Amino acid sequence: MPETSLAQERGCWRVAEHPIQIEYSHRVLADLERDVVAGFHGLKRGGVEVGGVLLGTTTGQAVTVLGYRPLKCEHTLGPSFVLSAREHESLAILLESLRADPNLQGRVAVGWYHSSNRSHIHLSPTDLELFDRHFPEPWQIALVLKPDSFEPTTAGFFVREEDGSIRADSSYQEFSLPSRYAATSVRQTSAALSRPSLPLPPAPSPAPIATRPLPPLTSKRRLPGFILPRPVLIAAFTALAVALVVIGFAGHGINVNAGHPLALTLQDNQGHLRIGWNRAATPFSQHPSGLLEVKEGDRVTRFDLKGDQVQRGTFDYSRSSSDVVVNLKVGGVEETAVFVGPPPAAVQERMREAADVAPTQAPRPTVVKRPVRIKKTQRKARTSSRKKRITLKRPPARRSALTQIDYMTGV
Repeated sequence: MPETSLAQERGCWRVAEHPIQIEYSHRVLADLERDVVAGFHGLKRGGVEVGGVLLGTTTGQAVTVLGYRPLKCEHTLGPSFVLSAREHESLAILLESLRADPNLQGRVAVGWYHSSNRSHIHLSPTDLELFDRHFPEPWQIALVLKPDSFEPTTAGFFVREEDGSIRADSSYQEFSLPSRYAATSVRQTSAALSRPSLPLPPAPSPAPIATRPLPPLTSKRRLPGFILPRPVLIAAFTALAVALVVIGFAGHGINVNAGHPLALTLQDNQGHLRIGWNRAATPFSQHPSGLLEVKEGDRVTRFDLKGDQVQRGTFDYSRSSSDVVVNLKVGGVEETAVFVGPPPAAVQERMREAADVAPTQAPRPTVVKRPVRIKKTQRKARTSSRKKRITLKRPPARRSALTQIDYMTGV
């Protein structure tokens, strides 16, 4: 795709905290928004993020964005704009070709851009690594764009400080892009007004429609089937909806009030949960303080957000469970986000250590008792031993001589 040409209308990004001044064409950012929104709607649940190289000129503390070149990302590491080793080589080749391209008319790579579909406008550690590796000059910049389904796309520039560091948690100033449909609507309206008005032909009169009354419904026949009671149906549909939400969004933060202006987001990094919100939202300008509640099971932790904590736009929390409910209250506005994912790495490590320390008992061997077989010789021996039992009989008592005589004489 060729880089976008400079339009007459320009915007300017300048803050009191930094001396740099960034000018950009509204046409360039409109074309960037078109690519970003196309990637945002390319897949369900946030789509894919896109990125590329910003082209322009630089003079001292002023940078002008005149065009861009997109970089193809195969998203082998996920839907975010995270480059693989081969894609880093492709980016280096693209930058080298831009330096030798005579058709750029003095334009150079003044920085890079990428979209952030699932979090607030910031630079992750992976983004900082890409920034320092391919765009090390002190005047080179980064642009992050966040699309939305109902609100205008917001953007923010990131620049280097005098010591070479980069404020990565948020941009110094975020701004909203004009509606991507505004230019099309204006062109269509002006074209319609420039056409000569022609008289419209008279509308034909509608033909009368013959109607007849429907016969009364007298049949009370019911279709065969099993009809569940209404409370059972309501409970079943509710359980199904909750299951679909948990399965569809496992491992990601779920914003229960997605259309709310606070834009509460959750991003997990190995058990460290980063809670983000739109610090430029109207409720924060009216109430510079807020209440953040984090619920894990039955434990509820509350944090009072005041001053710099609110303007920072992020809050880091170390979770200890797989289900975290975050509630943010600002004035009369309240927003809730739910995180469902795997247990933190520390909890998993403790579980593995406990499993290693626990003694392992060897299973007791199963003893199978078999009937003892007796041989025939043993049986005969046992039988004969039984027959040869010695029976001691009492000997007959001796009779006296007198008793024998009496017995013989019959006395």
